[in-house]
Amino acid sequence: MRKFTSLLVFAIVANTFFSTITSAQITQVTGSPQSSTTTGITLTITKPSGILAGDVMIANIVQSDNDGNTLSDAFLNGWTEIDGGDFATNGNDHWRGTILYRVATLADQSAADYAFTVDSDAGEGSVGAIVAFRGVDVTGGVTETGAAGGPFDVEPGTISTSANANISTVTASAISTNSVGAAVIMFGLLGNNQNFNSNWQIATGPLALAELYDIPNNSGLDNGIGAAWALRSSTGNTDPGTVTLSGNARHGGILIALKPLPTFTVNAGPDQLVGGTSVALSGSTNAGGTPVYAWT
Repeated sequence: MRKFTSLLVFAIVANTFFSTITSAQITQVTGSPQSSTTTGITLTITKPSGILAGDVMIANIVQSDNDGNTLSDAFLNGWTEIDGGDFATNGNDHWRGTILYRVATLADQSAADYAFTVDSDAGEGSVGAIVAFRGVDVTGGVTETGAAGGPFDVEPGTISTSANANISTVTASAISTNSVGAAVIMFGLLGNNQNFNSNWQIATGPLALAELYDIPNNSGLDNGIGAAWALRSSTGNTDPGTVTLSGNARHGGILIALKPLPTFTVNAGPDQLVGGTSVALSGSTNAGGTPVYAWT
């Protein structure tokens, strides 16, 4: 049976049927997060077991150094940096964070792990984690620089810096989301091996964030990472993200938002189709007796 384009569908059914565009729900991928620590130059993190092509993986890595040498960002070919830099210092001691992402391909489904390169001066210890999400519009949003064609609902924030502030609350600068159902994720980076208390939130709402991981690393200078997330039911300014710690730490924080996939729903006659390709709606015709076709 001949199939029609979405524009022709609109022309045929506009007088008797209606369509809506909603957002698919972003979900956390099974087997994520995964984490690892090292005192060497390679930080190997196991691949989340449930990864499929199109999933978005985000890595959060902290390095530390006590000799005053400059640290460079962690990297791995095929992963794109969202932001990176020193987020805390104390004399010759400093801590550097790197946030990276990758849209999974078919090759990732059979991968075993990801080996990130950290700075050779980061002998005081590095810690990292990967968390993954499904249902993200990986081309309909913006990139890490704000250009069209990436998975982010809005250009990501930057890592806040505490400089020499040694306090017990991590704050991440606000962002402003564009899509209902956007996944807002807060990443925390620590210059101490404190724990994150389970009170992650963004002020608008206020919206509580569900903790994804809390990984203190008692190695050398000590460091740590954490993350939490939630789906937003509205758009606009998030206000800052915050979380308290089990004790004082130099720290950094960042908010990002992933854009949800759109879902087209056509309601006509006895049928309601969500997902799939163009098909005839059984028993459904327009006023002139022409079969109605739907797309999603």
